[in-house]
Amino acid sequence: MVVKKNRSSLTNSMLGKLAIIISVLFVFGCLAPENLCDFDPPYPTEPNPPFDISVTPEMNGRISDYFGLIDTLGKERIINTLDSLENRGVADIYVLIIPTLPIDEVSEYAEKVFNSWSDMQLFDQNSILISIVVNNGAINIVPSEAFSKSLSQKKLKKMISTSMSKPFSDGRFVDGLVYISKGMGNTLVDEHPEPVHGYRTIVRNVVYPEVAREMGIEETVILAVLVGASGNVLDTKVLEGTEGDDFAISAENAVRKTYWKPAMHNGIAFKMWISVPVVFRLR
Repeated sequence: MVVKKNRSSLTNSMLGKLAIIISVLFVFGCLAPENLCDFDPPYPTEPNPPFDISVTPEMNGRISDYFGLIDTLGKERIINTLDSLENRGVADIYVLIIPTLPIDEVSEYAEKVFNSWSDMQLFDQNSILISIVVNNGAINIVPSEAFSKSLSQKKLKKMISTSMSKPFSDGRFVDGLVYISKGMGNTLVDEHPEPVHGYRTIVRNVVYPEVAREMGIEETVILAVLVGASGNVLDTKVLEGTEGDDFAISAENAVRKTYWKPAMHNGIAFKMWISVPVVFRLR
């Protein structure tokens, strides 16, 4: 699927306003530009090295940055995320960042690199390439054929709009890459964590705060819950609600008392964060 910004809206500078283009191998369609964002890339700390698009770029580990878009700390954070997905056997994701391309080659270039790296046996059947062409304002996501159904146009469109648009519009490129990588990884997980006896178990474990009951107060607490490989709750964070108040404490206690099935991929259990709403309603 491909999204292109009107060429007249691009500035002559390499660092002008950019649009996002998403191109997916084996899945083609159209995304409305309003679902994405414009962004201003930061100036690279050093001049861009010469880049010859007529030859396949060399793979420099997880992130091959030929523009200088991501700093060292940002690379470490992204690599930790990508390594985690590979170690769990979920997906092998790589990032390629280049300065510019001829406008008519934007949608084909990522596929060309993906196929070349596959021919060189740098990729396997569980590989995904995220390609960023900075001056063209283009991001191309190319999954291997094994993922082309799981990472459908509809799912990618939703992940891009919810995970990348805001971070990229704020100039938080590392966040955008981390979020989209985790989003694709979560989509490819075979089984997500869930209570052994269903979510009603959490309801049975909830203790309604007595003072709130007497005052007729109702609340919804949304927790981020880290479920371990053995099904135990390793950590919780309050996403919506007031951390430390009676509702949040009760919600966290209810989640921790619940027996969980861990996340699974290829028959292997692993720890995973999930979002869990806990609703307090008086009957």
